[in-house]
Amino acid sequence: MPSGTHELAFITALGQEFCYALSPPVPEDLIVPMDGFEVWRRAFRTDPSPVALAALTDADIKRLLAVCIAYFECPSLSETHVRLAISRTLLRWPPA
Repeated sequence: MPSGTHELAFITALGQEFCYALSPPVPEDLIVPMDGFEVWRRAFRTDPSPVALAALTDADIKRLLAVCIAYFECPSLSETHVRLAISRTLLRWPPA
């Protein structure tokens, strides 16, 4: 699979898993797959990758959670929601 295609497929998986894991409590009509990419970029100022996802520390997860809460205006999001999105994405795209 060409590199750009591989990257796009990973970004798609990341976005889908964020939608599945964060909704609910984020209302289904207020979250789209692109939001997973957007919250990652806001939290870390770099594009996501399977390697970066697998290397997240507890502090990084808390940062990502804080960005998710602010972005979605949903204080009921929890670390469990974010960890689920990460683990589900890594099941689909383990780091090489």
